Amino acid sequence: MVRGVVRMTVGGRPLELTAGEVVDRMREQTPESVRAHFVEVSGAVFPPKQVLAAVTGWDRTTFTTMEAQRVLTRLGFVSRRAGSQSGKRPVQGLDAHEQALLSVNQRLATLEAELAVAQEAIASLVRRIAALDGATASGPMHAAGLDALMNQNHPVQRENRDGEDVTMGTQNWRLIVTAARALTAAKQTPFSRIAVYQWIWARHPRADHDRPTLDPTFQGMVENAPGGPPSTGGTPLRRVARGLYVLADHASA
Repeated sequence: MVRGVVRMTVGGRPLELTAGEVVDRMREQTPESVRAHFVEVSGAVFPPKQVLAAVTGWDRTTFTTMEAQRVLTRLGFVSRRAGSQSGKRPVQGLDAHEQALLSVNQRLATLEAELAVAQEAIASLVRRIAALDGATASGPMHAAGLDALMNQNHPVQRENRDGEDVTMGTQNWRLIVTAARALTAAKQTPFSRIAVYQWIWARHPRADHDRPTLDPTFQGMVENAPGGPPSTGGTPLRRVARGLYVLADHASA
């Protein structure tokens, strides 16, 4: 039997079930008459629909025998046609077409298990990409989004250099550039320094990136208003009015 929870969709309904839950529930059940198919649970044989209905509480008319078999096969229980034999020998009384259908059903159960794992991984990736607010499908914003996504998989390391917090993957200059690009993509330009900071604070702990550490970094990134320490990120910002800035590569000629 399969250990752990098996997750799948049956008739459009999500289902989470363990083999242990099936065994525990069916101890209380009296096996009904087997017609075409049966499933073995703790040495007893039950119609597949009786088992699935008992463990889920679903009405039997809302799912098929094949769906019940697929769930129970995924959990590791033996499900066969009445009159069949165990092992790999052909099922007596079945023609070649029926034998092929049984083989396909077994392979489908295996594929569904693999698909469930892949779907969980894809869903996790989609959630992480969606969290990268402001990332677009091309250009610098896309690069910034991918950079942030990759940094989520790295252990966080903090270091303070000359009064600037340089958390690995989220250095202040990187956050300032990302915020500036996001505001530009949202057509919120020119932007103020505090608008950039507020974008950062909405997504990262303010204690790690407070204003005393952001201010000198920001000042050093303005190409036409020097005054701060040289930034690792260069000078991608340009001041266009008192307290207002744009990305240098988006400034009017």
